[in-house]
Amino acid sequence: MINTLILRQPFVLTSRFSLKWKIILNLFWFLSIISIISFLVFYVFQVTSEASARYSIQKYEKKLEQISKENKILEIGMVETNSLNNILAEIGKLNFEKTEKVHYIQVVNNQVVVK
Repeated sequence: MINTLILRQPFVLTSRFSLKWKIILNLFWFLSIISIISFLVFYVFQVTSEASARYSIQKYEKKLEQISKENKILEIGMVETNSLNNILAEIGKLNFEKTEKVHYIQVVNNQVVVK
């Protein structure tokens, strides 16, 4: 048996792609990364905007509820103020008299002023 040593060629780093394809591949990866970053920024902006809108809606709903309560209180006060008993009491305080008989002014020949 003879021992022989076989030498292989050294491993050579050769590219499977030409320079044109390398540039296209690098451009693809660059645009992909830029797109992902821009989508993430847009997502954060959208979420922030939505949270702000929800907060505003809740704030306006609370204000609407408060104004509705105030409106009910004012309606009750208006009904109490305009009730017939209160109006009659106010008339009594102002010294109005109840009319017994109504006399109308009669206009003759459609003239209001005569010389």
